[in-house]
Amino acid sequence: MFAGAGWAAEGEGRPHLVMMIGEREYETKTSLAAFAERELAEEYRVTRIEAKEGEGDFPGLAGALAEADVLLVSVWRRALPEAQMAALRTYVAAGKPVVGIRTASHAFWLRGAKVPVGCAVWERWDQEVFGGNLAGTCGGFQGGGVSAVVEERDWVGAKVGG
Repeated sequence: MFAGAGWAAEGEGRPHLVMMIGEREYETKTSLAAFAERELAEEYRVTRIEAKEGEGDFPGLAGALAEADVLLVSVWRRALPEAQMAALRTYVAAGKPVVGIRTASHAFWLRGAKVPVGCAVWERWDQEVFGGNLAGTCGGFQGGGVSAVVEERDWVGAKVGG
């Protein structure tokens, strides 16, 4: 999944990629770290923001998003502290790129579970950010679709041979 406009790299001249990681099943905490080191470190400034174990708190997220050129989301069903959710909504509203993998379609949807006090969810994240319509897993996808304009500088296309 990919959504958003292009970016204008600032600072040291390399685009700043923020990886937001908060899931246990696919172990992207380990695999994305290895991928970033092997494939992205030379061309991109990469910041990994990981959730506290079993929580929706991503220490450093708001500051990282303020400087991010692109956000990669690998999160499963987390309610963020309200200030972090506000920073995420501000980032998305600015039209900056968002890349979602695995469970990103339901990253901030608790599927009816109670939202902890002081936290916030984004139940329509999938529809509003990716244009999707997840209705469940194991074949629960109900149409929708995502299209993206891949520009010459697009890091996704460059890294997957596009």
